[in-house]
Amino acid sequence: MESPPRFAVSIKNGRSLIHTIGNVLTIYEQIQQAVDEVEADLSRDLTAGAAAHTAGMSLRSFHRYFPALTGYR
Repeated sequence: MESPPRFAVSIKNGRSLIHTIGNVLTIYEQIQQAVDEVEADLSRDLTAGAAAHTAGMSLRSFHRYFPALTGYR
């Protein structure tokens, strides 16, 4: 039996996003965690650094993937 692929590539806005499959959250799921935190309390100021931390990403990665997946800059 062939094992499943370890990586998946998705295309969004002409850019390829590589993420792992399996127990590790996909990039989409990581960004969704940050979006969920923001939506949970819209009155609270949340920095990009805090959102990146919630997503389990570096600030640089968050700044790269967030606009690609959400369309917001």
